[in-house]
Amino acid sequence: MSTGSNSDHTGTFSTKNDCISLIVLSHGLWGVKSHMSFIEKKLKEKYGNKAYILNSSVNEGKYSYDGIDICGIRLAKDVQSTISQLEKNGKTITRISFIGYSLGGLITRYAIGYLGRRGLFKKIQPHYYTSFATPHMSVKLPKSTLFSALFNVISGKIVSRTGEQLQLLDGDMFQQRTLLETLSDPNDIYYKYLSQFKVLRCYANIANDRTVPYWTAAMESKDFFFNKKGKLDITLDEKYMSVITDFDLKSHENYISSNDQKKRRKEKSLKPVVQKYVLLCILPLLAPFLYLWGLSFIAVQGLISRYRTAQLLKEHQQPSLLTAASHLNIRNDAIEHKVETVQNDSRKDNSIETAGRKIEGDLLTGALDAVNLANNVDPTEEPHTQVDDFVEYDSEAEEADDYYLVKKAYQHHINVQPSTALEKVSRALPLEKPTQRICHNLQKLPWERVYVYIKAFNAHGSIVCRQKRFTMDGGIATVQHFIDTTQLA
Repeated sequence: MSTGSNSDHTGTFSTKNDCISLIVLSHGLWGVKSHMSFIEKKLKEKYGNKAYILNSSVNEGKYSYDGIDICGIRLAKDVQSTISQLEKNGKTITRISFIGYSLGGLITRYAIGYLGRRGLFKKIQPHYYTSFATPHMSVKLPKSTLFSALFNVISGKIVSRTGEQLQLLDGDMFQQRTLLETLSDPNDIYYKYLSQFKVLRCYANIANDRTVPYWTAAMESKDFFFNKKGKLDITLDEKYMSVITDFDLKSHENYISSNDQKKRRKEKSLKPVVQKYVLLCILPLLAPFLYLWGLSFIAVQGLISRYRTAQLLKEHQQPSLLTAASHLNIRNDAIEHKVETVQNDSRKDNSIETAGRKIEGDLLTGALDAVNLANNVDPTEEPHTQVDDFVEYDSEAEEADDYYLVKKAYQHHINVQPSTALEKVSRALPLEKPTQRICHNLQKLPWERVYVYIKAFNAHGSIVCRQKRFTMDGGIATVQHFIDTTQLA
């Protein structure tokens, strides 16, 4: 059924005038809506007709380069169109939740401010905001190595406006501050409306995620897991095998025991070792080609994006005027109209365009994943497991949405604190002043942080089971934890 929106909506309309919840999903950079299909499927299984799932496609592929602000407006308009169509079909939306993966977590935060300012949350309750591996504090690596410096320069230049914003290289002529600083400003609309959500939760990979480091996904000024390979004693939940319930420095006895276990594993099987070294021998031949192809593709799409956004904003002196205008509470209908016009002109809903976006997104993420072979930062080789006392709730409890009972049952999963000893040996990251301000402001909000340890080659893709090759036990457990410990409808 057509909804009058650019997104391919999923769900079942009903002529019955009943109340439902709206759940909005947003994929990441270079992504396509199918990257959120695993979570979408789980949500449908749990909520059925009690919720409508909007797995948005308005920022797929190359359109995710255009900037968090422009992508956020596109998503917000998609949400408005969906709500309008649902209401025409006899539905009453009572609550709305946002789930963002990677860059999608920032796009949803911008959309929340946009929608809040237009009065959406006066009639619809802001319910859950959840991010998975989202770079809330930017992707600007502390300048401790040559690689960090090169990464910051290259990623900020070739990924158009989105890259600049993720690297804190944007800013406006009014305030000389970046978009991510604006999103985290307690006096701005984005922060204020985000704070109205009943639950704020973030899932952060503590290892094996070379795309979004733990500190930016968890909004922390220290990284307790970096350079701690084999030095941490981590306890994982028994039911949700990737969710951390405790972490500490290893005692001397445990450290020796861990080394013994490593030796025994090496003696047991040589196959994984052989496979590893074969891969390492082949990689030098493939990596240059894949890197060159990926960077060339990104650079070309970045130039196209710059042209597209330049046309969108050519009447203004600064590309980030959207940010300044929103902060100053200035309504600029001309800018919003142009965003909508460019969106509609450039995203005609036909099968060729849709297939092209999917191929572009899948090929590019595949190429970048293939060469993403930095050291596996596994903090521990043999994490413990803890018996989970999570309570299964019946339908009456679910309908009552007794949030506090549910929260009590999984309290040991959220905001797990390091031991005093680990806290002492973990130094503050050398973050720049803007990043420190972002961190300071975001930490004022009541986040439910869930730390995740996925034993996978690419935990960034696995945390939401982005594609079939990333759908493994650790990622499945993470998504199931989210499904079981939230009540979105």
